[in-house]
Amino acid sequence: MPKPYSKYDMVKIKVLIESNYYILSRYLISRILKMIKISEHHAVKIAIDIKKEIVKQEMVELTQEELEVMIFKTMEQYGYSQNYIDRYLLVSKFQ
Repeated sequence: MPKPYSKYDMVKIKVLIESNYYILSRYLISRILKMIKISEHHAVKIAIDIKKEIVKQEMVELTQEELEVMIFKTMEQYGYSQNYIDRYLLVSKFQ
């Protein structure tokens, strides 16, 4: 039986927004991606790829802007166009 988490979930990453922060969650990333009409399969894969890259670079914190750059680059690698990035930016304004 596969475990419902990966080893990357054990690493806590702080995402900085001005003087505040939150702990990065693959679940939240994939939820936002599904909200902008990215397939569930790709949303989960993109989220884990981002977390893997952050852990591989040994980052313990990053800014929201740095995270979004990583999200957009990964979305493009999966074949999602600027239209999806625009949707993400629109949705993120309301959160």
